[in-house]
Amino acid sequence: MNSFQVQPQPPRVTAPPPPAIEESLPVEQPSADLMLQDLPIEIEDPLALVPTSSADGLFLEDYEIDFFPLFTPVDPFVNLGTLDRSLLDHFINGTSHVISCHSKVQEDVCRVIVPAALQSPTLFYATAALSAIHHKSRLGFGSDTLRQDPLISRLLSNSLFGLQSDLLEKNVDKSSVLLATIRTLFLCEVHAGGDRPGTWRAHFEGAKALMLDIESWAGYSAKQRDSTRYFLKRWYNMTESFVALTTDGLASGQLARFGPRTLDGDEEEKVYLDEYAGFATDLTPIFREIGAAAWERRNDVQPTILEEGDLDEEAASLATCIWARLDEQKTQPPKFRPGVEEQLSARQKADFLSCNQIWHHMALIYIYRRISSHAATSPPVQSSVKTILACIESLTATAGLTPLVVMTTPLFAAGCEAQGEDRDRVRVLLRNMFDLLHIPNIHRSLEVLESFWASTERGEAQDWDSFMHAQHWDFLPY
Repeated sequence: MNSFQVQPQPPRVTAPPPPAIEESLPVEQPSADLMLQDLPIEIEDPLALVPTSSADGLFLEDYEIDFFPLFTPVDPFVNLGTLDRSLLDHFINGTSHVISCHSKVQEDVCRVIVPAALQSPTLFYATAALSAIHHKSRLGFGSDTLRQDPLISRLLSNSLFGLQSDLLEKNVDKSSVLLATIRTLFLCEVHAGGDRPGTWRAHFEGAKALMLDIESWAGYSAKQRDSTRYFLKRWYNMTESFVALTTDGLASGQLARFGPRTLDGDEEEKVYLDEYAGFATDLTPIFREIGAAAWERRNDVQPTILEEGDLDEEAASLATCIWARLDEQKTQPPKFRPGVEEQLSARQKADFLSCNQIWHHMALIYIYRRISSHAATSPPVQSSVKTILACIESLTATAGLTPLVVMTTPLFAAGCEAQGEDRDRVRVLLRNMFDLLHIPNIHRSLEVLESFWASTERGEAQDWDSFMHAQHWDFLPY
């Protein structure tokens, strides 16, 4: 991995350690008859972030480590125990691929996370947990099993315990690592298929609270340039727009507090096709606006800000805006950030442009269904459903490093409104995506859709929001 640098260490391994995992974990889809071996470490073994010491030197497992001059090239993971090393290796070569739309994004993820994880046990445990969730999913562990797995539970507990301690320090120099830890814990809950209140949302709200609190810490400067914090804020901005579209939406006052999104103090004036999310950057505030209007529409208890006519006008304005963007993009496709387009093949560019179209049609579905209250069977809704399915079916299907990795959210939205044979298309796509990526939340998304479809066929639920409230779920297809 040459996308990040690690400071040289004095120890040198005199004999190579055994491989962390007996069989390799290829990123490409394995053949049907290939059986992956589980991590060759007993769960009861301690998670060692430092080697054991000895009067004769340092030892890693049974291999002696002698001190050597500082300039000698060394393995940056030399101080990791075998289980730790295996999990970090799988994160770099497996997990990071299935959460990245492109190799550049995967390099950015590893450049931000890996060096920081080697310096922070709190972040390391969270990263190891995310890696273990993905690895065990490849071995056939389901969402319920993963949440009860002793290794994963212990890693998460260790990370949460360390996070609580680190937060008390209020050390501005550690703020980016703390945000990275919360982001990783959030991904652990989402990827594991958490759908109960207080799971993934607790970490999302924690990230928001921390970003606000950091501004009051000694030594904080809004003008300070931090590539890690920039990366994390891009993640938060994208994720906030998805959370805004959930049934429970955003926490009260959150939209008013943050307003137009800024990154390290600068407004992002230019519009780019974000290689992280697969859609144009100016779509993010529209998602938040749709979520806020949808919340107003379904809020029948507390006083609302907008009147009925205002909501109809808002829905019409939003739909017109989306259609205008789609028409404009036919002749003037959105540009990528500087330095990104040169790394994309013609097929990869086409995939990203298709993704951008998919996200716009997902926005239309939310507008029609949750603000305008169109029927699921109405032509505008079904037109967007079919467009989403056709575009996803056209995407390059590989085991990671493809925009397919961010398609669970729009595919789930289309699935909620799909009718007849289109539901079979949704089933096939989600199953194929899970077989390629092994993200448990993809499989859980299909399970939730099957429950929702059955409920609508029995006449028990008329829409997704009422179904979610009846089930007491807080599910995020991510």
